Amino acid sequence: MLDALFALRGRVRPWSKYPRWELELEPLGAGAAWRADVFLERLERLLQEPSPGHQQQLFRDVEELVRAAGHASVMDSWGPSLPLLRGTIEGTT
Repeated sequence: MLDALFALRGRVRPWSKYPRWELELEPLGAGAAWRADVFLERLERLLQEPSPGHQQQLFRDVEELVRAAGHASVMDSWGPSLPLLRGTIEGTT
């Protein structure tokens, strides 16, 4: 996911010890969800507790960036899987 997010911005994913610096220098997107401290905390929480709710929230944010980058047709091609990935099917969060 990190490779894809950085590639959307025409950037190479930084080495493991540099993401905070890289994200503080240039966030992946606009809004609070993409601030370095918030985004890295979300990733850490996801690694510690990989609950569907955390994964679905992150997917919704990533989907927004992907669509804004002009790749809506790729997202739409996932068809009936999208509501499940978003957590918009009742009982999936």
